[in-house]
Amino acid sequence: MEIVVSGFPTTAETDSLEIKLQQFKAIQQAAHELMQQEDRQQAVSAYMVVSKLMLEIELELITRQEKPVDLW
Repeated sequence: MEIVVSGFPTTAETDSLEIKLQQFKAIQQAAHELMQQEDRQQAVSAYMVVSKLMLEIELELITRQEKPVDLW
């Protein structure tokens, strides 16, 4: 999943990313718990995929915080 943002950030877009990040954190926690059970390989795969998605979102949020917002 690639997140491409055009133009300047909006509060709605940032809120949406923060919601997605929270959802991915919940999935990551569930995957972490699975790693301690029988389905270790599948859980590790899910954990890695979700961790990558979380990192992409966190980097996008950081980028948006650094960009000036053009109100005109």
